[in-house]
Amino acid sequence: MIFGDVKGDSMIESVCIGCSIGCSLYVGDRIFHRKNAPHNEGKLCKFGMDLLKYYSREKAECKVDGKNVELNEAINEAKKRLEGYSGDEILFLTSCTATNEELAALKLLAEKFDAKCCFYGYGNALFSLKDIENFGRVILTFDPFVSYPLVARRVLKVKEVYEVGFVDGRVNSIILNPENPNFDDALALLDENTIALAEYSPLSTVYTPFLKEVVKSNAKAIVFNPTLNANFAAMLGFESFENKIDFDKVKAIYALEPELINGAIPSPELLIVQSAFSNGWCDKADVVIQSDSFHQKRGSVVNAEGRILINNGKSEQGVEILEKIGGFEQTASKVLETLNVNTIKEFSTVEITEEFREKEFKLKGEGKYYLTTKSNPFLWKGIDHKNFVELSVEDVKELGLSRTDRIKIGDKELCYKPSNIQKGYIVSEILISQLKGLTRVDISNLHY
Repeated sequence: MIFGDVKGDSMIESVCIGCSIGCSLYVGDRIFHRKNAPHNEGKLCKFGMDLLKYYSREKAECKVDGKNVELNEAINEAKKRLEGYSGDEILFLTSCTATNEELAALKLLAEKFDAKCCFYGYGNALFSLKDIENFGRVILTFDPFVSYPLVARRVLKVKEVYEVGFVDGRVNSIILNPENPNFDDALALLDENTIALAEYSPLSTVYTPFLKEVVKSNAKAIVFNPTLNANFAAMLGFESFENKIDFDKVKAIYALEPELINGAIPSPELLIVQSAFSNGWCDKADVVIQSDSFHQKRGSVVNAEGRILINNGKSEQGVEILEKIGGFEQTASKVLETLNVNTIKEFSTVEITEEFREKEFKLKGEGKYYLTTKSNPFLWKGIDHKNFVELSVEDVKELGLSRTDRIKIGDKELCYKPSNIQKGYIVSEILISQLKGLTRVDISNLHY
């Protein structure tokens, strides 16, 4: 096996790929803080501090039909096979863990084939993180201490903080009925002194009515994405695949740095994957094109604030791969045109507003317990950083669980932690079922 390793590299001025905040940092034989970055001020969450573990995963290898090949052969094979399909049969998609330049090249490649280019995310950047401190009230649809710890630092300086959800939070809680969520109490709090902080992800579909009303009313809000560069994908006009794409009609997919996109991997006639690391997508791919890991890339991104950030690696391989397949070279000008700038200036900001897309929420499952999953960077990168879930003290007693017992939910065996939450709920920070914000499940006591 070949493993990615940053040891021995010179210090690289980089951006953390954990979420859409994109904390600036230095990557070398260890992670160093970059204190002059205005958005994270040198601070990092646990994922950022452990970033080398992400980069030390097994690297992808160039393959065609399961056989190892050289990079140019994989590129040529991808080009030849794509040319066998019409534009309406091809789909280009990405998780947005990519630079502006890579996303622009992917968009140009999709345009060459007259095909759809899609992502999971929502473009909205009107406020900086520091602006949060200037409001008298914050309404959250996520647990900032788990999902976005850098946001939690700002939230703690606000006088009134409310969290909308299904279980009691660390702050004032607006508890929803899982069978019929009603957001009237949360919406009633919106005024000129209030900012709403929400996430757009497969785990947040239940909050769609609230987020829709926030956006519709022009209330002040920051919408975060669990992937780094969703804002620039929105600026490029990428489509959202959760509502508009019929996977049954797609015969060929080109996936750029795919991760947990909707928690499922499609099975088209042709699957081409361009990835730095080996994953389930590579395992199913007809053609795998190995590219460099993010910290090694030269390029830019647009974070949740609309702030342009620079990743100062040396590699432009990801862009070159896409340009070779498409036979074009105008990627750099496409980036400048999209950002509406003449030059890319680090930490400058662009305003992003995208028409809000509704996502249907339907409570699924028939179990006795409600499973709610807290969004966090480890989950989105496919890393199980915890092996336990939280249960109420009452449920622990009812299930007859001893201190050494393990439980089973679906096909996962897990430890448990008694917690001060309502009876009938399970709180998880790891992926147990597919990416759903709320699911009904059953629990088995394995009596270890």
